[in-house]
Amino acid sequence: MGDMMAKRRAFLDIIKEKGALVLDGGLGSELERYGCNLQHKLWSAKILMDQPDIIKKIH
Repeated sequence: MGDMMAKRRAFLDIIKEKGALVLDGGLGSELERYGCNLQHKLWSAKILMDQPDIIKKIH
């Protein structure tokens, strides 16, 4: 439990210092589950531009 609290404090310290913290989750896996093609070099940007509704659903 102590380790979890230390990690939580570290996240809070980053947010306090920087104003935000962005964590990378399983976006690619979720997009594949929705049937998106991830073969494009800039797949996440392409899907964001072409299918923003899917990105909204995932988030």
